Amino acid sequence: MISSAACWRRYSAILGREYSTPALMPTHFLTVDVFAVQHPGDRGDRRARQSVWLHLAGLHAVLRQGRKPEYRYALLNKLADADCDWPDQPDHAPFPLVAGDICVELSVENHIEIVRRWADTALASYEEAVPGLATRIAAFA
Repeated sequence: MISSAACWRRYSAILGREYSTPALMPTHFLTVDVFAVQHPGDRGDRRARQSVWLHLAGLHAVLRQGRKPEYRYALLNKLADADCDWPDQPDHAPFPLVAGDICVELSVENHIEIVRRWADTALASYEEAVPGLATRIAAFA
């Protein structure tokens, strides 16, 4: 992943808050997925391509298909072990929310709400730029 130092610091602060607040752990996976799809890394690197597609699949499964986090974990494990030629990283529209917009001092309920919105808007940015994204994701699963 490639990010600015400021973005990495905020992401680290968000993770620190989640790790130290057990009530936030059920949505921690969204934080990981959204940061990964917003910081994809070197477009020519197979690992970076795989990471983006895996984390998009995780977001899609939970946010669009209504799957449980347990399904997402199993899906990402399956995809991580898949021996496939990962396509180029998909394009995306501008992200309306980024890590720097997330306040780490929010109540548990507000933290969960903003992280879900952050994840949803990031996935929507990819969906806007890539018609048929859901079909491409489904091809991996």
